[in-house]
Amino acid sequence: MSISDKISASVSDVLFLDGEILTVVVAPSSLPALAVLLKEDNELTFDFLRSLTGMDWGETGLGVVYHFE
Repeated sequence: MSISDKISASVSDVLFLDGEILTVVVAPSSLPALAVLLKEDNELTFDFLRSLTGMDWGETGLGVVYHFE
């Protein structure tokens, strides 16, 4: 099962953006479930938060970008 399949099966309302780096957009309420999945899945083991960045997307609003490794 691919990483995107695992995420889609565990987290509702997920959006994957095209690009070289896996980019996943989730609602704030879905972030805890996604973080647990990424850390605890034996095949994924994203156990390091490299950076946390606050973003201002203007008219779209504010957001947070998490970089997991």
